[in-house]
Amino acid sequence: ATSVLSACGIFYLSRCIPIARKIHQAHQPRNYLLGICVAVPYGLILAGTTTYYKYAEVLDSVMCPPAGDTPFASKMRLRLEPYAPDVSRKFLHDYEDSLVAQNSGTNEVKK
Repeated sequence: ATSVLSACGIFYLSRCIPIARKIHQAHQPRNYLLGICVAVPYGLILAGTTTYYKYAEVLDSVMCPPAGDTPFASKMRLRLEPYAPDVSRKFLHDYEDSLVAQNSGTNEVKK
């Protein structure tokens, strides 16, 4: 949603510059075409980047749930770990270590 709003702003902003420099006249097709040629690629790049980073957040929260481990998350980590880059593999190992530490702490309290 914010990408679309930002692209709309860029559409109008890109039309203002040639109007101010007296290269284009307002409300001419040439002026609208310039706005579209600038705003559409800008909006697509911005939307793609935003979606990519949101996807990464969601994937992290599914694979490493903050409230505790789930069978689905555990299965995903086991299946995807061999394909993960080194940084991601370290992130997954750190999460596994924190789970082990939490479980050992709760087992000691129960005894």
